[in-house]
Amino acid sequence: MQTDFDDTESLYRAFKPQGIYVKEDGSFSSAIFKDSHGTSVDRLGGRDEMEAARILATRRETKNIAAVTVGDCRSAETHVKQLPEDDNDYHCEIHKSPEEIVLSKKQCKKLIKCARFLEVE
Repeated sequence: MQTDFDDTESLYRAFKPQGIYVKEDGSFSSAIFKDSHGTSVDRLGGRDEMEAARILATRRETKNIAAVTVGDCRSAETHVKQLPEDDNDYHCEIHKSPEEIVLSKKQCKKLIKCARFLEVE
């Protein structure tokens, strides 16, 4: 698998549309991208988008996926790190920087503005 990232490659974040992830007006909150362990995502990695989203949604037991590009992450001054797991070669994390894991509030807000939302069956 390719280990470098192109700006146009999509990254997918599964979330459950409840609690802190949904604002009072029904829109999605930047909290979707906040995670103290690193913002876990799956990269597209040359796969079909809906198939990649479906696999992630099944693994995370949700139908809701937020998608951002690597370029969006760079614009938000974050660091995308490939971290394959035993059962998932596509796993990556979005970090605040090469040295720090947790995204800042400002970075999360930039990412939510760029995000596309997919609902998979």
